[in-house]
Amino acid sequence: MWEQLMKVVSGGIFGGVAEVIRTFVTDPTERVKAELALQTLQVETQRELMRLEVADRESARKREASVQGYTMPTLTALYTAGYFGMMFGLLSGWFVIPTDEAGMFQALVGVLTAGQYSIMAYYYGSSAGSSVKTRLLANGNGGGEGR
Repeated sequence: MWEQLMKVVSGGIFGGVAEVIRTFVTDPTERVKAELALQTLQVETQRELMRLEVADRESARKREASVQGYTMPTLTALYTAGYFGMMFGLLSGWFVIPTDEAGMFQALVGVLTAGQYSIMAYYYGSSAGSSVKTRLLANGNGGGEGR
């Protein structure tokens, strides 16, 4: 979810506003000021989204540590074993999917794969970029390494 928000913030919204500035602000000095303000807002927004992502993951980990039950690890292990068992069965030919059911089954595999991704993101973070963002935020350098 956070990566999707970052994509929208990085290119979608701010890219459109930058295009509006280039189109409608005719004075070069004012255009530079507006573009700089937009870039500053974009960096601040990305920093806030990174902070929220880290806080979200941290709260989930704190919850996991405070509960100290076997429910989450057990469900995670069962889901993961079932997912990879299903994938092995499909790839090895043990499971045969009728051609008229293929579309529905592809959707089901997509949903299960997304669930598996969520499990991995919960325990290990959503990407290598997340660990970099976490490190930058911990150092107070969320705006970039060059600061």
